[in-house]
Amino acid sequence: MIKPLRAHKNNLDNLDTSVSNSHLGSRLLVSGQESDMWLWQALPAPGDNREKTHISQDCEVMGYVISGRAELHVDGKAIDLRPGDSWVVPTGALHSYRILEPLTAIKTSHPPAGQIY
Repeated sequence: MIKPLRAHKNNLDNLDTSVSNSHLGSRLLVSGQESDMWLWQALPAPGDNREKTHISQDCEVMGYVISGRAELHVDGKAIDLRPGDSWVVPTGALHSYRILEPLTAIKTSHPPAGQIY
């Protein structure tokens, strides 16, 4: 049985892409039966040049960079993410992110990941 369409409204009309400490992290934008979508905002960790711990998730994660820069480490490769870039991390792939510049991105997961970011 298909559930009826749901609408979830967020006021992103005046989205501030200059990330500040007051609004870091992820905010769930919408969640459906098969996927969810998050607004992800993050700052570089001061003096953070060390290797990140890689994680594996039971969902496929896709994203799109609105502003800033990050480095995605997946499958032994470092991928530079800049505004306009998108990415996919397959289900179960070991990966990590290093934030290089204040970042604003949209992330989705399938199936819905819940609040794991």
